[in-house]
Amino acid sequence: MTSESKVAVQKPAMSFDPSSQDTSTSSIPDILDAIDDDTTTETTELVHTALNFRAQMDHQSTEPALTWPPTALDMSLEKAADMVPNDMFNFIAVAIKSCDRIPDPSSDKLPLTSADNFKTLSICQDIVALHSKGKKLTPKGVALGMTLRHMTASYEVSKIVGECSIL
Repeated sequence: MTSESKVAVQKPAMSFDPSSQDTSTSSIPDILDAIDDDTTTETTELVHTALNFRAQMDHQSTEPALTWPPTALDMSLEKAADMVPNDMFNFIAVAIKSCDRIPDPSSDKLPLTSADNFKTLSICQDIVALHSKGKKLTPKGVALGMTLRHMTASYEVSKIVGECSIL
């Protein structure tokens, strides 16, 4: 490998080690206070963006997104799109190159092709489920569990996959 092909990856300068703290209970001021003065503007902006998404998810309805048992209507893309904050959807769409245009802050979700919309919603549903520690059921998570159980007729397979995923 030549020296020209080596790329130095620099870890953002933060005054806390995320692996040593339970950041799920950290307050927003605590997180903002933990940012060093040496932290780059880009890193600071990304932290603020993440905190904005977290606040939007915190302020979403505390009602369950899906009724139990779920119906076919609960497993729709529209239902999945309703549980994802618009800003997060647009951010992920731009980040994974599903859209090259910069979204208008007052706009709804960016118009995407069907395939890109599906991929973006998939990632966003994972983030929503992770944020709620698995308490907020998403159409993706429920459909995956039900499909595995139906196809394998094994609770154990569903349990193993569930333990490896977001729950």
